[in-house]
Amino acid sequence: MKRLLIIIQIFIFSLSTGFAQIQYEGQQDAALKVFQSEDGTLKFYKVDKKKGELLVFNEDNSLWKSIALKTPKGHLIDDINIIDVSMMDDKNELKILFTCYYKGTYTMEDLSEHFSKQVFMLNIIDEEGNFLLQIPEAMDYKLLTANGKNKLLVYKTDKKGFKSRRRMDIYSF
Repeated sequence: MKRLLIIIQIFIFSLSTGFAQIQYEGQQDAALKVFQSEDGTLKFYKVDKKKGELLVFNEDNSLWKSIALKTPKGHLIDDINIIDVSMMDDKNELKILFTCYYKGTYTMEDLSEHFSKQVFMLNIIDEEGNFLLQIPEAMDYKLLTANGKNKLLVYKTDKKGFKSRRRMDIYSF
């Protein structure tokens, strides 16, 4: 009985996959990140760190948009994320969330020793590169929708001497 049931399931599965039309559409660089635009099409993006630009491509690899990522002097781009267009009130424009950091080298009491510290900053910009929000000393975040409201949770660490305390700042948009 079990064999018959398994044979019937394999037969039904082979029929359903045999009539399905799977088509190869092309390939993209695996280093590209992806998001879905308001009209349902897929967009792919990457950062040109040397030029400080976000490059957004269509599915056919053609350039859709190039957005300048302004960073404070001496900062390097760390991570980038496109905010879901449906989360924003102004649905005609992309909003870009990215983190950048400054790597400082500091001298310790013994002049022969140095330590380096990375100071992160979380930024949200629009398509024109205008800053909508800058949060210093923050790099961990989470975007979500709760009770019909869009939230940005930003995790920060307050350091006072040898003591540190982790907190979460909550922003709504």
